[in-house]
Amino acid sequence: VGAGDIVVADETGVCFIPIARAAEVLAKALKKSAFEEAKCEAIDSGVAVADLPSNA
Repeated sequence: VGAGDIVVADETGVCFIPIARAAEVLAKALKKSAFEEAKCEAIDSGVAVADLPSNA
């Protein structure tokens, strides 16, 4: 943990992000979020969970 770090927390845990890596972490988080949203939409349209890709 360092001065200027970004702190993100929810009911499952806490994450400290060095400010120098904030843009990189945000880009990866947005990509992951879009991937997860696409998986949910696929499930809603009838795709079997077993047929979904496992990661982004």
